[in-house]
Amino acid sequence: MYEDALYGEFELPGMVKVLTKTPEFLRLNCISMDTLPARIVPYGVASRYEHGLGVLRLMLDVIDNNRDTLSASQANLLIAAAPVHDMGNPALSHLVEPFLWQMKRKNGESLLEDVLSGSASAEAMELFGVPAAEVVSIVTGTMKPFSDVLHGSMDVDNLDNVLRYQFVSNGARTFDPRRIAGSYRFRNGRWELSLDCLEEVRKWQAARREVYGAIYGDPHVALASMAYRAVELVFQDDALPDEFFRFTDDEAFEFLSLNDDARPLIEDLRAGRCYEEVASVETVAPKNGLRYFADHEWNARGMVAEYVARRSGIPSSAVCAYCGKGRDTRRIDIPFVDAHGGEYRDDAPAEPIYRLKIFVHPEHADDRIVREYAYSLTA
Repeated sequence: MYEDALYGEFELPGMVKVLTKTPEFLRLNCISMDTLPARIVPYGVASRYEHGLGVLRLMLDVIDNNRDTLSASQANLLIAAAPVHDMGNPALSHLVEPFLWQMKRKNGESLLEDVLSGSASAEAMELFGVPAAEVVSIVTGTMKPFSDVLHGSMDVDNLDNVLRYQFVSNGARTFDPRRIAGSYRFRNGRWELSLDCLEEVRKWQAARREVYGAIYGDPHVALASMAYRAVELVFQDDALPDEFFRFTDDEAFEFLSLNDDARPLIEDLRAGRCYEEVASVETVAPKNGLRYFADHEWNARGMVAEYVARRSGIPSSAVCAYCGKGRDTRRIDIPFVDAHGGEYRDDAPAEPIYRLKIFVHPEHADDRIVREYAYSLTA
């Protein structure tokens, strides 16, 4: 039996009992649900081990509601994919994915293929008749439409992710993910949702906006930008090894601290010293420059930071930036179906918020030249 902070006690399927004892799965205890090590985040944060088993709980609800439409092999495939879906996540998760992509043309989902190759986890799956390659297809979303329940516009992964982040960070529970999970139906080769859960889905959307508001807000975005800058400086030194992505979060920070360029940032993060925001813009109607940078330049954050540092004559490690397109909102592609077979499609606007935020070390925060060059990029 497993005791979950959100869903209470439930029994783990036999295959999952074996998976949870493998080195690959146990590593997830040391990978936070955030992009930062748990002890750096200024509020509570769960591990990806807890999240994986929470996603399993929701997947079991999906399977229970589809006993008449899913085969035993399909159900076992979903049971295997749910808890291991984050097993390919690198240290510091999404924060380092741009560098992972540049070096290996992989992201946190597709790296699962490498992690499972020759692993104890793959052996456990094969023991229960589940091909590891098919699990990778579910996690990466390439087995459509079947994989949409775990890799879709609204899936059991982000249902648990939003509520778990919300609950552990501030104690709130504003929607019921099990009610939504229990409304999924796989019929006629596609997933559907019962229209009865629409109100609960709206609560999930509101909770998602709240969670990402905290992630993109102060001080989290500054701390995450500092960590990103540390990785970026090591990457620019051509000193980021492939094994970095297999580290735990704490191991990654320890490795970064050995680099002369990154060390000041890591020391400030460990000491709880946060860089100060000197310029920012948030908009759903970005000017062409910001839109292009956020959409096309993978290293836009570094380009911004280097520009400000060089123009104002301060150390590269004293400036960091966030530049990107937010994930605050998401339109749901799965149709809602009423008791009579009528369909409802979610057509709520889901315009992304474009953000550019520039942060500098407190020693330089009042420097007029620094602020002028930073502001020139956001004006």
